[in-house]
Amino acid sequence: MTIFGAYEILHQSMNGWTSFLFSRQYWSRDRILGYLSLLTFWIIVPLIWLEIPQGLFAGTDGRLLQLLIENSQSSGIPWQTNNINTMQGAFNLALPFNTALSSTFPLLYIEGWNGVFISSVINFLLFSSSIFFLSRCLGLNNIFSFLAVFASCLQTIYPFQYIFSTSVQFLIWPTAFLSIAQFNFMLGIAFINNNKNLILRYLSFLLILVWSISSEPLWVLINGMFFFPFFVIALLSKGRAILIHSAYLFGIIVIISASGLLEYIYTLGIGNSRSMVMEAWRGAGFPVYTSGVFVGKWTFLIHISVFVSLLFGALFTKGRRQFISFSMFSCLVVFYLVATYYLAYAQVWPFPFPLYYETHSYSVFIVVAVGVIAAILRDGIDATPIHLSSWGRRAASVTFSLVAPVVIVACAMSLAPNRSIIYQEPIESYRPIAERALDMLRQDGGEETLFTVSVLNIGRDQTPSFNHVTGHLLNMGARTMNEYAQVVTPPAHFLTTRLTDSEEATKDQSHPYNHYKARFNKLTIASYQENLFRSFAVKVVVSGEPLHHAALEAGQRVDIANGGHAYVHRVRNPEVILRPSRIEQTTSIAKTIALLQQPDVDVRETLLLKTRPLDDFVRADDASLRVGKNKLHVTIKSDGPTIIVLPVYYSHCWKIEDTDGVGARIFRGNGAFTALSVNRSAELTLHFTYGIFNAGCRRRDMEDWRDDIDAMAEGPGLWDVQDLIVFEKTPRERLFEAIIQAKW
Repeated sequence: MTIFGAYEILHQSMNGWTSFLFSRQYWSRDRILGYLSLLTFWIIVPLIWLEIPQGLFAGTDGRLLQLLIENSQSSGIPWQTNNINTMQGAFNLALPFNTALSSTFPLLYIEGWNGVFISSVINFLLFSSSIFFLSRCLGLNNIFSFLAVFASCLQTIYPFQYIFSTSVQFLIWPTAFLSIAQFNFMLGIAFINNNKNLILRYLSFLLILVWSISSEPLWVLINGMFFFPFFVIALLSKGRAILIHSAYLFGIIVIISASGLLEYIYTLGIGNSRSMVMEAWRGAGFPVYTSGVFVGKWTFLIHISVFVSLLFGALFTKGRRQFISFSMFSCLVVFYLVATYYLAYAQVWPFPFPLYYETHSYSVFIVVAVGVIAAILRDGIDATPIHLSSWGRRAASVTFSLVAPVVIVACAMSLAPNRSIIYQEPIESYRPIAERALDMLRQDGGEETLFTVSVLNIGRDQTPSFNHVTGHLLNMGARTMNEYAQVVTPPAHFLTTRLTDSEEATKDQSHPYNHYKARFNKLTIASYQENLFRSFAVKVVVSGEPLHHAALEAGQRVDIANGGHAYVHRVRNPEVILRPSRIEQTTSIAKTIALLQQPDVDVRETLLLKTRPLDDFVRADDASLRVGKNKLHVTIKSDGPTIIVLPVYYSHCWKIEDTDGVGARIFRGNGAFTALSVNRSAELTLHFTYGIFNAGCRRRDMEDWRDDIDAMAEGPGLWDVQDLIVFEKTPRERLFEAIIQAKW
């Protein structure tokens, strides 16, 4: 019995076998477990997601994240809270079988790696046993249950998770696999046995393809690669009930779309910190909407090789089921060896199951995917009478059982020397920098209010990364603005925190940054950055060389254990909330950026907007911000209508609770920040409402940011960079150049 049980009911009822459904013979133990698994996936899990404190954004600042932080204080592991990994991990851990892992968190109090080791072992046992139980509920046989457990465990390995998540997307990536329409389409294809009319099959395939194109053009590639093997098997098999299942598919799409669940899965899948502008920075030719998919030739080759291996093995080899099992097992073994190679090359602790929380919930997707793949391949294999000669079978078996592992190994050998630099960084040596920054923040009561630490890389390639300083600050009890970072990185955050990070450039000498490094290293903080620092409530700046600017106090040198040094600067008169007194209207994000870099534009006085919310307003006398669970509490004091700007990204998901009737409005100001207008003094509460039944707001956010990126990439005439244009540039190079070189 597999999760196709629900469709068995529908199909058999169409043939007048209703009485069979109520018989004792039908309701076997396996069927009951199968239906319970469906109930778990499609009812219980969404309800649990709804009940989690979503924080300001999906997954942040919830109870589980706080538990992670509190129980890791003494372990020496820096929680890199500006990275979405930790935030999204706390969100994902709420899945039923993963909540059991929280019982081992207190073990992190055991000193050093011993606590991590013990906790990891216990987690592994709980994790693998729960995955095995889930796979058995789905009706997988022993070999596929083992593969599901193995794959689920492997994707928790760091840094193996990066390889796995970008090369086996058909197993774990929800937007490529688990959208409801695709899921049900595959269920329908699995039942095609009698109908010989191939036109209906093409129409069904076309339906899902058109739907995917209308959702996101990149899905054309993903869907094509994902469906092709199953589609070929379906075409070569005997068809049955295609019209019935096409009707089921259409009905499911309508119902799920109306409820919002489909859009929720879509926005959750593509809304992560490595999307859009981050991929532009990492070297992608265009802003992409999935984490790492198709961003490199090796990733693409791995996808192709795995799919081709499974397809040809299923169609043309003798003992096809054994071939499929062996192929999947060999790929996973190679992935495991690759992960070990990464860890060994980086010369760090090689225990294969460290605590890594980013993608635990994808284990559910892995098990479901393995189950569906097993069932579809089983039906396709049984119904496909294709045979080759003995030599042909041997050649296909050898070739396609080796292609994917060889490509994976080649990829690892190519990437490991470059990527290992990430894991060789002496994180602990940067603790003195964090301690000095925290001392400065305490001068302003920084532990009680939000603050941001910005790390610049000016004049040196050895400046500590933003992650390390932030992680140490959090471990020392400081509360950073980065705990409330947004799931999807908008352009303004890209400009601020990634502007001078040369980490990618040091690993890839062809990176555009290297074209401008000589000039860039001579720069000081421009007014453009100063405005952004104020917008983000930045209070401390860390750089490789001393910075001289009126907005900064003299830098204090901090020596690093590895022989380097850094300078920690305190920002003069930082403001958490901006209280402008005038409005400057703009027409686009490009115009906004151009104005932000002008020396006569100060965001403390000027608000940049596309439309004017108030005809007349006064500067607020005072304003304060307090962060709560899932909400922001804002207090505004003013003698009349006024506007303030919060150091929080604007989103269509923000909703205002205006209990005083002050005419509160929320809108986008200064390019990407949350602005509020009120008619008088007020106390307001802002709720972030993103969830299953209102995911459309998140999608509108991503559409806005995509438009912003396109606008910035189109405008070489908006910035005076003619002295740098010495060759024909791609849109990505123009975007990068316009951002980092504007008016400097």
